[in-house]
Amino acid sequence: MGNRNTLSRLDHCKGTGHDLHLQTPSSHACHSQCLGPLSFHPQTHGSQITMHPGLHRVERRDTFRDGLVFTSRPVALMEHVILRVEESEGHWQGALRLGFTTHCPSCMNPDSLPPFACPNLKGRPGFWVGAIPEECARQGDRIAYWVNKKGELLYRVNSGETYLLLRGVNVNSTLWGLMDVYGQTRALQILGSTKRSAFGTQTSCPRNTPFDRRDTPVNPEPRTGGAEDCVVCLSSPVSTVLACGHACMCVPCAENVWDRIGTCPLCRKLIAEITITGSKSERSQLELEVSEKQALRSTENLDRLLEQTRDEQETTR
Repeated sequence: MGNRNTLSRLDHCKGTGHDLHLQTPSSHACHSQCLGPLSFHPQTHGSQITMHPGLHRVERRDTFRDGLVFTSRPVALMEHVILRVEESEGHWQGALRLGFTTHCPSCMNPDSLPPFACPNLKGRPGFWVGAIPEECARQGDRIAYWVNKKGELLYRVNSGETYLLLRGVNVNSTLWGLMDVYGQTRALQILGSTKRSAFGTQTSCPRNTPFDRRDTPVNPEPRTGGAEDCVVCLSSPVSTVLACGHACMCVPCAENVWDRIGTCPLCRKLIAEITITGSKSERSQLELEVSEKQALRSTENLDRLLEQTRDEQETTR
């Protein structure tokens, strides 16, 4: 184990070619407003973290500590990093910690990461981190957090009110996202990011490479009922069928892909409609999670689709 008082590697990342691709947003763009891929940093994370293939889901093993993770690239001001709490454990105290750092994760020694974001990194030069309440990090909660131009770290849970976590973030430096999968928070998914401006809404794309059904979690837990997993989140059962005939996504991911990309993740054909094959609760979830962008563009079409689906299901009963 390295010295707990230092985070930097001796081979500083400046000038090291194998790390440069992790320091800047990718040139890949799936549409004109694409921010590039956003995932967890593949090498720099706590010793208890299991990183799933695709780098969009992390789990903390065993204890409540050593769960630090970082974003794979810098995060812009006003870029909302969107997370989902995948698993929670009620017998621990405390929950997810969120923050930002001016220190490039590729320049950190993973063996020297402290066990906790709070208090080990709180107040340390180049680190800004705070703990969100346990009730704001329940299993299934979606959490967006960002830094505004005033240097305020803000967060929002399930499209609710915006809360101030802390002030004083250095907005003149490059910032990477920092998360501590701590306490009750056991597994975390990074869903992407959005950034609004006068010129429209930019979004990250879900992956740097085309979707691959072989990209499955490490040691996945067995599922009952025989349902395949969604190819986007890799955790929820498939509950939609696209117009092209592919049944490959859960309801929330189908909505996100339709909104952000507009094409099937398997064949790349345009998504003209989505047939929902799940339960009433899943259909309600879709109605609640329609984003503002899609609401402006296709709320009426989506409502007609939901009504048609309900009518068809009532007819078949």
